[in-house]
Amino acid sequence: MVYEADVQTAGEYSFRGEGLFDPSGFGFAGGKPGLAGELSVRMPDGAVFEPPQYSLNQLPPVRLHLVSPGGGGLGDPYRRAVEAVQLDVRDGVVSREAARAHYGVVLSEDGDTVDMPATAHLRSTT
Repeated sequence: MVYEADVQTAGEYSFRGEGLFDPSGFGFAGGKPGLAGELSVRMPDGAVFEPPQYSLNQLPPVRLHLVSPGGGGLGDPYRRAVEAVQLDVRDGVVSREAARAHYGVVLSEDGDTVDMPATAHLRSTT
């Protein structure tokens, strides 16, 4: 999940990011670990501050940008049903690029069509 928030007043920020730099969700039964989270703070002048994993900071009004860490997977992602991956792309849970890179599913530009020969080839060679 991606979150953005504009904070209108200066304040003291306590940053604590267990899943910030290293994955915090581990896979099971062949599943891959989830991706690490992200955090950035955009200052009023446009400069971007990336706080350390643990810190306490006084900041002016800012825009916070957070990406929550992903959970680990269950089972080999290349064995996930092609139709299920396609639905994940349609639902916005997985990008077209991630479908190809992580699940071995090749989709058309709009995500409506699975290229089955390319998918079978990709899944057999990786």
